[in-house]
Amino acid sequence: MGKTIEMYWWNDQPNLGDRLNPLIVERLFGVRVRRVEMERATLVGIGSCLHRLARSIAARPRDIHVWGTGYPFDEEPAIGHACVRHWAIRGRLTQRHSALDGVTLGDPGLLACHLVDAPRKDAPVGLVPHLWNRADAEVLRARERFPRLKVIDVRRHPVEVMKQIASCEVVLSSALHGLVIADSFGVPNQWVTFTTPPHGGEWKFRDYYSVYDMPPPAPRPFRADMLQRAQLEQVAAAYRPRETARIQRSLVRAFPRDHI
Repeated sequence: MGKTIEMYWWNDQPNLGDRLNPLIVERLFGVRVRRVEMERATLVGIGSCLHRLARSIAARPRDIHVWGTGYPFDEEPAIGHACVRHWAIRGRLTQRHSALDGVTLGDPGLLACHLVDAPRKDAPVGLVPHLWNRADAEVLRARERFPRLKVIDVRRHPVEVMKQIASCEVVLSSALHGLVIADSFGVPNQWVTFTTPPHGGEWKFRDYYSVYDMPPPAPRPFRADMLQRAQLEQVAAAYRPRETARIQRSLVRAFPRDHI
C-alpha cells in the first residue's frame, strides 16, 4: 500500500455499515485509510452522511470525493458546492435530492462478499437488529422461544458480522447493512421494523432499494412468530436475487483512486 486517503465515516458508536469503509477501501483498492473528521476528509463512502458534509462545506480547505454515500432523509439542503465531486451515490432518492445526472448508483456495502469467503450454512435464520433495537422486547422473546436463532450484533467486528450473515439460510434485519450484506452474499432476507425506528425512518432503505429494477420490498413489523419454519420458507420463496454483480462492477469502476 502506498497512498493514504483521509476518509470520514460516522463512529460515535461501533456500527456495521460505517466500519465497512476502511475494510473495503483498503482491501479492494490497495490504499491506506486514515479516519478524520468531515472537515478534513478527502473521501466519504458508506453511510447516510451527506447532510454532515453539507454542514461542513464552509470549513473545507480542499475537495472531497463522494463514493456511494446517501442522505438519511430529504429534509437537508442538497450539496451544490464545487469542491464536492460525486463519483457514486447510494440510490435514486439521493440522486434526485442532489439533482445529479450520470452518476453511478449503489451502496458499496454490496462489495462485502469480496472481503470474506462465504462460510458453510449453520443457522436457519439470523436476526440483525439495528443499534437502537437490540434490547427490544420482541428480540428478547425471540431469543427465548427459538434457541437456534442467531442474533447478530452490528457492533461486532465487520468481518465477524459478515461471516455470521453469510452463514444463515434466511436473514431478517432492521439494520440497512444487514440487508445489504445479505444481498451481497445472495442470502434471502426480509426488511423488518421495530417500535423504535432508525434515524431517518424508511428513507435510506428506499434509497438503497431504488437501484434495482424490481419493486422494493415492503417492511414487516418483527414478531417472534416470524421465526417459525413456514414463515421463513415464505421469505426464502419470495426472495428474488438482486442485480448485485452489475452494481458491484459499477462501484469498483467509479472508485476515485487516481483522483484523490
